[in-house]
Amino acid sequence: MNIPFKIPVIALLVLFSMTIRAQDVKIGKVLPAWEEGYLDIHAINTGQGECTFFILPDGTTMLVDAGEIREKSPNIVPQKPNEETAPYETYAKYIAHFMKGTKHKAIDYMLLTHFHIDHMGEVNKGCKWAENKAYQLTGISGVGDCIPFKKAIDRGWPDYNDPIAPISKAFPNYLNFIKWQKEKNGMEIEQFKVGKKDQLVLVHNAAKYPTFEIRNIAANGRVWTGVEDIERNYFISTDQLSQSEWPDENQCSIVFRVSYGKFDYFTGADLPAVTNLDWQNLELPVGLVTGPVEACKSNHHMNYDAMGVTLLKALRPQVVVVHNRKAQQPDIEVLRRILSTTKAYPGKKDVFSTNFHPATALVAYPNTKQMAAKQGHIVIRVHPGGNEFYVYALDDAGDDYTVTSIHGPYICN
Repeated sequence: MNIPFKIPVIALLVLFSMTIRAQDVKIGKVLPAWEEGYLDIHAINTGQGECTFFILPDGTTMLVDAGEIREKSPNIVPQKPNEETAPYETYAKYIAHFMKGTKHKAIDYMLLTHFHIDHMGEVNKGCKWAENKAYQLTGISGVGDCIPFKKAIDRGWPDYNDPIAPISKAFPNYLNFIKWQKEKNGMEIEQFKVGKKDQLVLVHNAAKYPTFEIRNIAANGRVWTGVEDIERNYFISTDQLSQSEWPDENQCSIVFRVSYGKFDYFTGADLPAVTNLDWQNLELPVGLVTGPVEACKSNHHMNYDAMGVTLLKALRPQVVVVHNRKAQQPDIEVLRRILSTTKAYPGKKDVFSTNFHPATALVAYPNTKQMAAKQGHIVIRVHPGGNEFYVYALDDAGDDYTVTSIHGPYICN
């Protein structure tokens, strides 16, 4: 006779236990380590480029970009944690700290979204050479020299000429890095395969998390159609165009969606909303096949040419994270249309910035007052099962990563 009573009591105890665990995170204390079943998405801040580190529910790890531009200008945000520490060292130290919960020593996937130095790492006279003398330490190559990558994925391997060849002066250094790691350390290298859901997979215990999936949405002008793994090429061949009409590097960005239960996350690298030619704008097909998400990384650092109404209406995120390094980021008009309840989509939404220039607060005022957080490493932590998540801002002035603000819970739809 007591059995019907015990079932709801057990359910309440489980719910209470989950609530207590969520409350274990406290302002001023170090963010607890990742645990099995959680999905962590870390926007790591150096003020010098974009870098996102994922710990997936079974402990699979993925690094997406690691930018490094040691640039000084009045409109550039201060380097974090200081000017003496190279950004790649900051990334590596942060990743090593949060990887402890996984018990793994290597990063399972390194995904480079496109070949710009604020995602890949610049090469200058101050960059140290690796001990092997095969490449210089900056951005991706610097992190990979500190923490091994098991597999590297980019938009061009092995030929790098479709639809355009990389023109960055830092690209040869990146290429030297991945080739050396492949030859000497056995690192695998693959080209990103649009439409696939079996390229970026859980590698430690996939069977335990059947609702987890990473869907490859777009790259190089090709976009998943939403049917099986079929893609469509929206770009015109460069053979039929003048060079001034060629797509640029940002337009070739890798785009993907992470799904876990009811939670979905979108990242489109530097995919633009403003293009010279209509056919270069991929926001409509990308948005249609991605669909609504709970959270996203802003395209192109929330620059003036990013996150158009078309894409926002499709994604409708509750949370938007901005990796910014300039005073003009986030752009006032883009920020305004995201925060507005009428310009793109209704409902409350929170915008988080990794770094904030003092001038931005004035230029984008009063919209900046509505932002949820404006400084630090930003962590999206999705609870087991993918029904709810929290967002945490962490102190970026040192390496203890204490929590500076807590946001949530956000309920997944």
